[in-house]
Amino acid sequence: MKILIDAAYIHNSGGKEVLSLIIENIQKDKVIFLLDSRLKIPSNEFKKLNCFVIKSSEKNRKKFYKKRISEFTTIVCLGNVPPPIKIMKRVVIYFHNTLFVDSKNSGLTIIEKLILKIKKRYIQYLNQNHYEWVVQTELMKKKIIESMGVNISRINIFPIFRYDKMSINRTLLDRNFLYVSSHHKHKNLVRLIRAFSIACEMKNIKLSLNLTIEDHYFQKLKKYIPQNSFFNLINHGYVSKEVLSKLYSENTYFIYPSLKESFGITLIEAESYGARLLCADLPYVHEIVSPSSLFNPFSIDSIVNCLIDVVDGKVTKESQKKVNNKIDNFTDYITKDV
Repeated sequence: MKILIDAAYIHNSGGKEVLSLIIENIQKDKVIFLLDSRLKIPSNEFKKLNCFVIKSSEKNRKKFYKKRISEFTTIVCLGNVPPPIKIMKRVVIYFHNTLFVDSKNSGLTIIEKLILKIKKRYIQYLNQNHYEWVVQTELMKKKIIESMGVNISRINIFPIFRYDKMSINRTLLDRNFLYVSSHHKHKNLVRLIRAFSIACEMKNIKLSLNLTIEDHYFQKLKKYIPQNSFFNLINHGYVSKEVLSKLYSENTYFIYPSLKESFGITLIEAESYGARLLCADLPYVHEIVSPSSLFNPFSIDSIVNCLIDVVDGKVTKESQKKVNNKIDNFTDYITKDV
């Protein structure tokens, strides 16, 4: 009997990184993976996996579970959603989408919030009293207790991230900034771009911001930059790990205005490269890092002031992470009965 690691909704961003770490650290002979057809992983890694691949949907998930569930002793759901059928076996749900439990001030439309609410109700409907839940921070634990009604005794905390401390010579005179994120509204890109444009004009200085978003969304953002602005906005699109490592190495300042995060894994990654973190003054940030500077992410003026402090050489404090990687603890936890 084996463990099923259900990653049917995992194909990008932080969820993909967590899946990669699990693949790297778990004993392969103990598990079978259920993978999303959209997931892109190197062929040499894929060949090492005992896995099934489906087109992600609850219909396909349910079909797989009905046919194969007897083969497993433990089911680990990595995509927030419990098994689509009731299971009287050990089930672990890895929950990492804060928008399901807190969409306030997220910038989402009423329709988008309604869809999230329906999905949340569906997750609650599928949950069973004996299911176990895993989150990455105390803040997320508190949120799923309050919003999802999950029993506190059924929740464990295992921060999972890749961390290799790099030694890089930094100059605080650098004017290059990096923001690794998607295009979604809660990432707060419009306010950030407006703030950079204003700061460049106020200080009569060139500042560069590097992004990693889809190109068609990038084109829409360019309209917020005034003509003849000193602001240099650069988009790298979806990048490989090698290119991302280069970006972390080359940019002294990592700015993070996101309004909602379950963890904020790129903050940890940037800190490992010695970047100065300029962050939204929000609880999720304080859970995982001690940044070099804070700003109000709802205020363009506050972001501008933070950028001007950088230009004026006032941001000198080194940033530090406040959490430890628990991937080994997590893999031990999910394999303890196998």
